[in-house]
Amino acid sequence: MHFTVTGLVTNDSPWANVFWIRNGNAQVPPPADFDAMALAVTNAYISHFIPLLSNQLHLSDVKALYYGPDGADLAAEVGSTQVGGDASPPTPANVALAIGWTVQQHYKGGHPRTYLAGIGTTKVATSRHFGQAFVDNAISAANAFHQDINDETHGLISGCKLGTVSFVLRKQWRQPPVFRDFTPARAHADIRIDSMRRRVGRDIPP
Repeated sequence: MHFTVTGLVTNDSPWANVFWIRNGNAQVPPPADFDAMALAVTNAYISHFIPLLSNQLHLSDVKALYYGPDGADLAAEVGSTQVGGDASPPTPANVALAIGWTVQQHYKGGHPRTYLAGIGTTKVATSRHFGQAFVDNAISAANAFHQDINDETHGLISGCKLGTVSFVLRKQWRQPPVFRDFTPARAHADIRIDSMRRRVGRDIPP
């Protein structure tokens, strides 16, 4: 199951977070079950991440796709008008906190991360660092989000696991792709300010 959480910062800067979730029941659910799962993911994001972010960050919607043996079998969408819970103005659109997710497998290359946008200026301690309390709260939020997702059950959707998907091995497409579960309670982040350059768009020609 693929979920894309999207929104805007200050009404003009788009952001997105993407999550993969494995249905441990391994059966394609009816649309009502998948709709319920999409709503649950939306509510979990709102409960745990949104309170940390500036109230000038808006969550617009969550788009979901269910991939079965034959491809994308189901689609769902949940709209939202939710805003962040921090009254301070946001940092520039490219500023982000990178939450890392732990997997048991060891491999070279990038590991799964979630980049939070719309972080309030009061959460910045120096020109290079966030405050430690904010980072600690974000790690706790990520672990709680992870637990909520793994606890979800909706009809034929059960035994859920938040994780990532490996599509390529040694420059060859995997057939089928391999799902890797995140290790519960092992989210991590540091105080360094991270950047998502794409969030400020392409260069503007003179």
